[in-house]
Amino acid sequence: DMVRHRTPVTPSRDEEDALPPISRLSINVHPDEASLLPHDNPEPEPFSKLRLVALTAGLGACTFAGGIQVGLTSKVFQSLGMGEETLSLAWLAGPLSGMIVQPLVGAWSDRCRSKFGKRKPFIFGGWIFIVLGLLLFSRSDQIGTAWFQDPIDCKLSSPQGASPGQCPASVLVALLSFFLIDVSMNAMQGPIRT
Repeated sequence: DMVRHRTPVTPSRDEEDALPPISRLSINVHPDEASLLPHDNPEPEPFSKLRLVALTAGLGACTFAGGIQVGLTSKVFQSLGMGEETLSLAWLAGPLSGMIVQPLVGAWSDRCRSKFGKRKPFIFGGWIFIVLGLLLFSRSDQIGTAWFQDPIDCKLSSPQGASPGQCPASVLVALLSFFLIDVSMNAMQGPIRT
């Protein structure tokens, strides 16, 4: 089924005499492509101030989490006993999650039929997981020693108990929360930008 659309044709003055008196041109268009045609009002409606604030806050949250990540993670990983070779591998999380997560979230959000819209559930979910990842990362040493190992096993030379370094479980918690932050930032940034 083809939809018939008419668009006005305005010839130049030189061409006006050579053309038959046609004021409109008929174009047959498939219904799926009808949205690509120019409409009467081609200018998009301006965003409301509330929507601009919401978009800015979302990107601000991603920037804040990214700033914390860049500024503190290397220092935290090294305090947990991670070597420089392993640390450079941990920093691959951002580019890898960007290549994998953003296209997937984009495809999922395009198919989303939530009552909150296509993008809002992904933005909100990304925000929740960024906060969770930052909390886990900030307490990775305590979580690793408390949940996964006996603090005596993580003890290095500190007579007070578990040292804040060299506990493999703490490094694992820090790495997983670091990846969670990266994946969540990429899941949130894609829908915000569209």
